[in-house]
Amino acid sequence: TTTNTNTTTNNNTTSNNTPTNMSASAAMDARLSPNGQWVAYVVDGDLYVTSTNGATTKRLTTKTSSDIMNGLADFVAQEEMDRHHGYWWNPDSSGLFFAQVDESPVPAVRIQHSSSSISNNGGNIPYEEYRYPFCGQSNPHTTLAYYSLKDHSTTWHAAPREASEYLCRLDWCPDGSACVQWQNRTQTCLVYCRVVPPGNNSNKLPTKPLWTERNSEGWINLTHIFSIVPEKVVPPPNYTNLPAGSFSFVIASERTDFMHLYLYTYCPGWNNDMAIYIGALTEGDWMVERIVGITSSEIYLLGTHDSVLEKHLYVVPIQMTTAVNTANNNSKKRNNSLDLMDVCDRNSSSMMSSTSSSSSSNYEQQQQQQQQ
Repeated sequence: TTTNTNTTTNNNTTSNNTPTNMSASAAMDARLSPNGQWVAYVVDGDLYVTSTNGATTKRLTTKTSSDIMNGLADFVAQEEMDRHHGYWWNPDSSGLFFAQVDESPVPAVRIQHSSSSISNNGGNIPYEEYRYPFCGQSNPHTTLAYYSLKDHSTTWHAAPREASEYLCRLDWCPDGSACVQWQNRTQTCLVYCRVVPPGNNSNKLPTKPLWTERNSEGWINLTHIFSIVPEKVVPPPNYTNLPAGSFSFVIASERTDFMHLYLYTYCPGWNNDMAIYIGALTEGDWMVERIVGITSSEIYLLGTHDSVLEKHLYVVPIQMTTAVNTANNNSKKRNNSLDLMDVCDRNSSSMMSSTSSSSSSNYEQQQQQQQQ
């Protein structure tokens, strides 16, 4: 499934375009750019950036309706998906992705204030109205866009057709692209899409799914686990040079009924430009809670291996084969065992040793057949 992009120039995005209602509306979600030269923020539903020396202010969006909101997470994203930001700075500070939310399909709910404030409002009962998405009713429509600070252009990125309702996560990849997670309304399909900002060296590549996960028997729980492995892992059995722009990453999934870690490698032009499944890094009747650190050889994680009533810090090796020096066609192989150890007792015997589970392998084969 290939998504299309549409690039437009925002004529309202010029220097010194200070919001006229700045004094009346508070700036929300102010965050510095990675290089510290800009600060982005949202005022009255529009996204702005101001240079940290105070010399320049740029208005990045101009909403066409009071129901439009740029750069902020909507109620569903905050409450149901644990996403509390609506824009993401490019690591090179050349621009940012932002979410535009159209709440017009969502019914308004009126909240009346207490009767004690009636006398202060000319005898009328003061009230506020909010868009509240009721269960089973319409949700807001979310669109992803990228704004370039270099040429002041906005590029709109369409969501994948099979999972267009929920914009769940956005994480940056080493090649300058972003991994965007989209989910459908029933939460039975989760699509990891690779989105390339305009101006990137790979901007001619179409936006394609890195990986798609489906669950016909229940919903797919979202996590914040998406970690880049510092060293690229070579997909077996091709222990050869990886193409430029390759990278390896770890995600979490409940495909075996328990939340565990899975390793993938993306190689431009390989596997129909989708990520290649390498293997499971953890398994068993326990759950990984989150990754707290990752090196080229190990992953530090919080999990419930010892007891569902306890949470401990563990370390698991990144096995398989890691590309060390692809330029010289050198590689090294790591231990093939899957060993999980409590960090507090790293000299103890192995707590778990096995290869990737057969159920996980069968799951991957089924998913690949569905995508083909």
